[in-house]
Amino acid sequence: MSKINSRVNPTENARPHMTRNECLIFERSTPGKTGAQMPPLDVPDADPRAVLGDEFIRADIDGFPEVSELDVVRHFTRLSTWNYSIDAGVYPLGSCTMKYNPRLNEAVSRLPGLGTDHPYTPEHLAQGCLKMLAATQRCLAEITGMDAVSLQPAAGAQGELTGLLIIRACLGERGATF
Repeated sequence: MSKINSRVNPTENARPHMTRNECLIFERSTPGKTGAQMPPLDVPDADPRAVLGDEFIRADIDGFPEVSELDVVRHFTRLSTWNYSIDAGVYPLGSCTMKYNPRLNEAVSRLPGLGTDHPYTPEHLAQGCLKMLAATQRCLAEITGMDAVSLQPAAGAQGELTGLLIIRACLGERGATF
């Protein structure tokens, strides 16, 4: 057997990315461990009891975990991997705001002058955004074969209402009465 083959496979002990084997932060506690150390005061020291009064001072917090800042950050980062997100997969939901938004779209929506425009920006200051929105509407209408499209509202209950109102208008044009 070659020297390489006789070694233990390093991936045998590796954990999968998402693990549910996270202990409680209280179980990570070590007496005396602190998350931060405050620098020395550069102002005169004051007695908290004299400033706040005895009723607002407590000696200790019972059962409060004693962990380092690094332990806290790593613990909650690992817990965050339990959440389903667009980084872990697709949200195949209708007009809900939790649907999958490609990272490119997220980046474009934050471009200066686009993501920072206020809804009440005067029309003469928003011509670039309005031109882009008009071009997007024309493209979507051409791609879908529709006479017109709406870019607002984007999602949620407003989007559902908009869809229902469009259906109602279409049925009304076909002679339906409500």
